[in-house]
Amino acid sequence: MEDVGIAWGLLPAALFLSGAAFVLFCLLPPVASRTGDTEQYLILDEALEEYEEEIRSVFPEEIPSSARDVTYQYRMYEAFFSREFTITLSMTLPEEEYAALKLQTLEKAGAAENENGEGELLVSFTGQKGGLKMEVRFDDAKQRTEFYVHCEKNI
Repeated sequence: MEDVGIAWGLLPAALFLSGAAFVLFCLLPPVASRTGDTEQYLILDEALEEYEEEIRSVFPEEIPSSARDVTYQYRMYEAFFSREFTITLSMTLPEEEYAALKLQTLEKAGAAENENGEGELLVSFTGQKGGLKMEVRFDDAKQRTEFYVHCEKNI
């Protein structure tokens, strides 16, 4: 008889916890944002403030007006226990601007130009924040540069 009384006593708490779990996991959607609009270049969500300085240290301050074939993508997804984001920028630049950007990026990374100075080059940056992966790819034949940052983090 006591077991039945305990079960009935725990029923309201079990119903409350079930309802709270339902609201938390089913009714409250995860936060997601994305854009491909170059006018929104490096406008980051508040949740990514801790990464902003590092990202801006690798990515160009702005997209050069002389850039052609520009592709920009920003994606951020935050669920209950994780956050993931990816930012990419690719563009083709005039020869002098491409060479200057490549040299500047190599200096930031503490890397040297490959011997023949032609071909493709991948420059990786180690992020100070956990899980941050940053890369810049240079294609000398096309004078194309691709910037990439990605992070997955449990919160």
